[in-house]
Amino acid sequence: MKTQKEIGIELSERLGMNYQVHNEGGISSSKDTLINRPILINVLRLMDDGIVKHLYVWNTDRLSRNQITWYTIRQKW
Repeated sequence: MKTQKEIGIELSERLGMNYQVHNEGGISSSKDTLINRPILINVLRLMDDGIVKHLYVWNTDRLSRNQITWYTIRQKW
């Protein structure tokens, strides 16, 4: 079975897009706030700067299960 990372990379290649992998390791998205998610904060900054234009996640709960954090992310789209 392929990992969500492998699937995302294959999708970006199929679409002719460049990709970057931003992985926070074992940090759980269930109890997160943006304060304890430095990699996610960096991705949001890259989105603000127009460097990251598309974001792929296997499932939206991979980004966050915290409603405030999720709302903040959704405002970027």
